[in-house]
Amino acid sequence: MEVSEDVSGEPWLGIDVEDITPTQPTFYPMRTPGPQLLGGVNYSILDLFHHFISKTMLQGIVRNSNKYGEKRHRQAWQAISLEDMYSYIAIVIYMGLVEVKNIRDYWKKSDLYNFPFPASVISGRKFVAISRSLHLSSPDDDEANDKRKGTDDYDRLCKVKPMYSQIREMCRAYFHPRQHISIKERMVKARLNLRQYMKDKPTKCGYKLFVLADSSTGYIWDFFIYEGKGAPIVKRLSYDTVMNLVDVPVLGRGYKLYIDDFYTSPALFLDLLDKKVLACGTIREQRIGFPRDRPGGLDSKSPRGTIRWIREGPLVFVQWRDTRDVSICSTIHPAHSDNTVQRKVKADGHWVEQAIPAPPGVSDYNKHMGGIDLSDAMIGYYNALHKTRKWYRTFFYHFVDIGIVNAFILHQELAKEKQQFPLTQKEFREALMLELKAAGSPSTAPRQAPPRAPSGAPHKLRHFTADGNVGRRRCVHCSMKTTVECTSCSVALCFTVSRDCYNEWHNINLNVWIIGDSYVRRGAERAAETMGDNLGHDNLFVQWFGWGGLRWKSLVPFFRRSLQGRAVPDVLLIHCGGNDLGSVKSVGLVAAMKEDLRRLHLQYPDMTILFSELTQRCRWRAGDKPAKLDKARSPDQ
Repeated sequence: MEVSEDVSGEPWLGIDVEDITPTQPTFYPMRTPGPQLLGGVNYSILDLFHHFISKTMLQGIVRNSNKYGEKRHRQAWQAISLEDMYSYIAIVIYMGLVEVKNIRDYWKKSDLYNFPFPASVISGRKFVAISRSLHLSSPDDDEANDKRKGTDDYDRLCKVKPMYSQIREMCRAYFHPRQHISIKERMVKARLNLRQYMKDKPTKCGYKLFVLADSSTGYIWDFFIYEGKGAPIVKRLSYDTVMNLVDVPVLGRGYKLYIDDFYTSPALFLDLLDKKVLACGTIREQRIGFPRDRPGGLDSKSPRGTIRWIREGPLVFVQWRDTRDVSICSTIHPAHSDNTVQRKVKADGHWVEQAIPAPPGVSDYNKHMGGIDLSDAMIGYYNALHKTRKWYRTFFYHFVDIGIVNAFILHQELAKEKQQFPLTQKEFREALMLELKAAGSPSTAPRQAPPRAPSGAPHKLRHFTADGNVGRRRCVHCSMKTTVECTSCSVALCFTVSRDCYNEWHNINLNVWIIGDSYVRRGAERAAETMGDNLGHDNLFVQWFGWGGLRWKSLVPFFRRSLQGRAVPDVLLIHCGGNDLGSVKSVGLVAAMKEDLRRLHLQYPDMTILFSELTQRCRWRAGDKPAKLDKARSPDQ
């Protein structure tokens, strides 16, 4: 902490002494303030998002994630594509809107958890696999950087540098701040590596970012990550932060900067003024250059609304008594004016509203300092961040949040120019999710059973577009793009020398469902490991529906819920009833099973219903006698 020097000079003055109004330099921005986009173009929500999280950036992440996945999870890793990354980000955004305690709950099918959207975009297993291998930098560059650990060439931000550098560049490119700007710290919740502690922040422990934002919109124009005590410092951290973020050759002259007492110092304000940048901020009275020891300042007897000030050239120092004492320094404002604020004061035993004088610097500070707080609030409403063991993945989620909020602000600005009503942020994120889903790969989601063509309908091929590069659709069998469809089934299918999806898809003879308790889920995992998809049969389409702890009375409702949006299966294989043994008599259980299965068959007469072995888990204790079976599963045993 800097300590104020003893200064001899003029005493503190009151509002009875007039102050000058500082000369304001001409506002000369390097570009027209506002969005820097092409005129006359109708941008989709995804187009605006791509201005910050670009295809090139995502392709680099996909490439690095594939390298990392092949290296760390060689046996289980399946290469991902750009479309997979779109699907992944769609669900990351969805998780900011709909929160549950465990990620796997998004793909559960139960009375408590039943979210259709995630399963329609990406499978839970694929999402977890991408989360485990998400990597922003090249593993080869990471290894080379690790060898430099302990030297001056070591880069602590190596694992986030590619995305970090690109998003900073894009934030500066697509918007130019208006005259009022602010700088403040932001904390991103985290537990490891570059973690900092700030007791006055809502997020007290995490990664610290220094952010410059447009005060009117909350647009994040530039930021950088604080690397900790090892970070290079020229003068001091607060001074260097401001001078690095206020890039006058890019911004322009005549800007008005608002900062808090961590940064404010007379030396900084004078250096900014030399660059034609005005500044205002709260100041700590211990700062070098603050006239702390001059006579005439606030004392214990000063009433609320008292203003004391001292001018030293272009700098004005102001003390103001409100609920607490406030000290500010400014090169923008006069010390006092006719400004007042309404405050409740006690008079004759009653609280009444009273207008008290307020320095113009305080009023403008309160008005324009909230740009970063506005951005923090917009991110905090629908935060995409979730827990991760790797510190650099935390920054990936935060960079996505920055991209979404900045894209939303561009959307608001464009709507204002067209005199249209903009979407709310929630609606903007919902629209973005749907566009990301459309741009994503359907191969990441569980395949749905193919619809049946009408009985006896002739299957014919036709090209639904004359241009082989425009208007193609994704094949329902392999998800590659094609120009061919079946006229009877109305689905796109590949028909080339290398991909004969047309015949393969039509040869799927049976749609099989296996439904039941937790053994079904385990069976699905084991079958995938040993036999592959569809139990190793090309003419089967097998889907597994398992619910841990499922009892017989919930089976039919569970089947009907699972049927929503899907075709009725040709074969239904049921494994259920074991969880009921001991709580109901086996004779009554079997009678209930027969009646429910009879009704199910009447409702779906073309569906073949099979039933697996019921008593296999208890036979080792009970043998084949029903009485022993009931006793073996009874609660008191």
